[in-house]
Amino acid sequence: MKLKAEDSGTIKSLRKGIILLKKLLNSDEEISIGELQKEVGFSQSTTHHLLKTLKIEGFVSQNTITKKYTIGPELFNIWLQQNKLYRYFYRSLPVLEDIESRFEETTTLSIRREHEAIVVIGKESHHTLKASLRIGRRIPLYCTAAGKAFLAYLDRETINQIIYRTGLNKYLPNTITLPDKLFEELEAIKQRGVAIELEEFEDMINAVSVPIFNDYNEVVLTLTVIAPITRLNDKKIAAVIPYLKEKANEIEEVFTTTEF
Repeated sequence: MKLKAEDSGTIKSLRKGIILLKKLLNSDEEISIGELQKEVGFSQSTTHHLLKTLKIEGFVSQNTITKKYTIGPELFNIWLQQNKLYRYFYRSLPVLEDIESRFEETTTLSIRREHEAIVVIGKESHHTLKASLRIGRRIPLYCTAAGKAFLAYLDRETINQIIYRTGLNKYLPNTITLPDKLFEELEAIKQRGVAIELEEFEDMINAVSVPIFNDYNEVVLTLTVIAPITRLNDKKIAAVIPYLKEKANEIEEVFTTTEF
């Protein structure tokens, strides 16, 4: 069957869009439009228009600060729904809703993908001033509560490999940038069973996170409450911690009783 000219053009555009998505999927970091254009060999105009369309549809996201691109939440949602863990995440949602209802702050579950944590499901706060929920968002391990709750339970060699790969970039004045200090923090997290983030990754944002273990005592998820520092202060953090640990146990029960 011979394709019409407009059909042929549409297929070519679709193929180019898929090529861009593959490049983003295979990248561990955000990519600038210039880097993408150079790698795929498209014109600047074509690359720009394809990324704009993919962004509108939610298949790519653009960092508002760096202007670089990464995989968007819609593609992640498709993957998640095809993954066996989707049923587990879905069954955990009432627990997240319960936490958000109690503290009125954004609550998330995250998984680890190599040197990053990825938000897989959550419940957003109803407050106007809040930590926004972005499903599929990738965050560093060393300077976020969700990430440190993973990092603390890895062996030292693996942690060193992650540090070597990502570095300890300084996002804010409170970001830990010295390996020795980070190891001290991770040991403290293991001792108390909770990770705390105090304006280390995002300005004016604090967070509290606890690990969720599988039957092999491996951290498979982290449960996190994230909020502006004006509300998630020391007093509220102290109130959140025991409740978060209690709910993490409930989610562990969901994990062990879900059939895959």
